[in-house]
Amino acid sequence: MNNGLRQYLPLVGKGEINEIISLANNLGPAKIHHINSTRTGGGVAEILNCTIPIFKSLGFDVTWDVMQANKEFFEITKKFHNVLHGENIPITTKMTDKYIRTVEVNSNIIRDDVDYVVVHDPQPLPLIMHRKNSNANWIWRCHIDATKGDKRLIGFLRQFVDRYDFAVYHLPNYTFGSFSEEYIIYPAIDPFNDKNRELKPNEIKDELQKYNIDPSIPIVTQVSRYDRLKDPLGVIKAFEIVHDMGTPAQLVLAGGTAVDDPEGEIIYQKVLKKAKDKSYIHILQSPPDITINALQRAATVVVQKSIREGFGLVVTEAMWKGKPVVGGNVGGIRRQIIHGENGFLVDTVEGTAYRIQQLLSNPLLAKEMGNEAKQTVLTNYLIPNLIRNWLLLFLSLKFRDKKGVIHL
Repeated sequence: MNNGLRQYLPLVGKGEINEIISLANNLGPAKIHHINSTRTGGGVAEILNCTIPIFKSLGFDVTWDVMQANKEFFEITKKFHNVLHGENIPITTKMTDKYIRTVEVNSNIIRDDVDYVVVHDPQPLPLIMHRKNSNANWIWRCHIDATKGDKRLIGFLRQFVDRYDFAVYHLPNYTFGSFSEEYIIYPAIDPFNDKNRELKPNEIKDELQKYNIDPSIPIVTQVSRYDRLKDPLGVIKAFEIVHDMGTPAQLVLAGGTAVDDPEGEIIYQKVLKKAKDKSYIHILQSPPDITINALQRAATVVVQKSIREGFGLVVTEAMWKGKPVVGGNVGGIRRQIIHGENGFLVDTVEGTAYRIQQLLSNPLLAKEMGNEAKQTVLTNYLIPNLIRNWLLLFLSLKFRDKKGVIHL
């Protein structure tokens, strides 16, 4: 059996592992090239870091390149990101020209000896304009929810999306409606990396002590980048309502910033200011993965009060650890949380406070929801399922004719 997949056998069973190996064998030797805008920070980099070794273990030649850009470019693409999420920000011709020129400068990272090129998110999207090998299949992987996005910006980006052979989204309603064929693939987590592996009680205790977090007091935690759309300030407001009710608990916000998100430091400073002189609130900046793991396992309630969300792998991670999640009623969080069964969906600060209080005061309910949450992830959102879906996509591209008919 393939060594890269062997560890998943107790979780998903021999049948699923054998199916993946069979799909890989049918695809045969293939070269896959991933391109994105950062190697660290955010879900895209995490997914690539854990899936690429498995694809390599299946016999594929996989490469990963990161485009290079300055702060101005990432400020522009952050504005794109916010506008795609419904914010009203003017996008000027100067911005779009800078965007296109910067991507053009990066065209040298395109390889002409590969079978599949997978470009992630809007930052490197226009690379398709510099396509070298007409035989390679180009796939755009969109990790964001643009359902509330400005139609003019979507139209601008669609001119590039239309040139791809395939566009892959998290959910059906996220699609751009482009001329390229569209495919839905849910992201997934690796249950064996430091962020998700099982921890012994002493390991959890040691990690909490490093940050002076008292394990004897119930913990409410949100793990996410310091991003306005993750609404860490709203989480603090909700927790203060719970605290004012006299409920013994402490809040832990843990996260970091990404290279391609220049607003992160601004939001982080606002969070520090809001939490200042509140001993019951702990703010952690870029803790290691094992600390994130310990925080989620030690938590009584995990919160993810996003205003907008692509999918929300931090929700998946918490659910995998058997925790009920109080999540924003948006994007991929809605796909994962079944309201009232494995967690709660919320729309307001007050609603968030109410559900946190409900779970803190009812340990049995929290445990039952947590058990359901873990089963949801086991069935749908582990890495083998993601690998299988990508192999199916690659196979459909390999065996289709010019009319789009698949011949197996």
